[in-house]
Amino acid sequence: MRDGEVPGGPAGEGQQSRSHAEILRFFDGWDLLDPGLVHVPLWRPDDDDEVKDPERFLVFGGVGRRP
Repeated sequence: MRDGEVPGGPAGEGQQSRSHAEILRFFDGWDLLDPGLVHVPLWRPDDDDEVKDPERFLVFGGVGRRP
């Protein structure tokens, strides 16, 4: 297995870990909507929910719109 790759899936397919910057490149040419590319718990938190240590979540979320 290569660095950044973790095992996953029943057929043994690997999953590729990507940094924030690497994921952000997928949005090139698109308008990134608020709140941008963020850790998933920060995407649309309830007003009364306090998110502590969002970096512990390994998943980023973002929505882009074609200009």
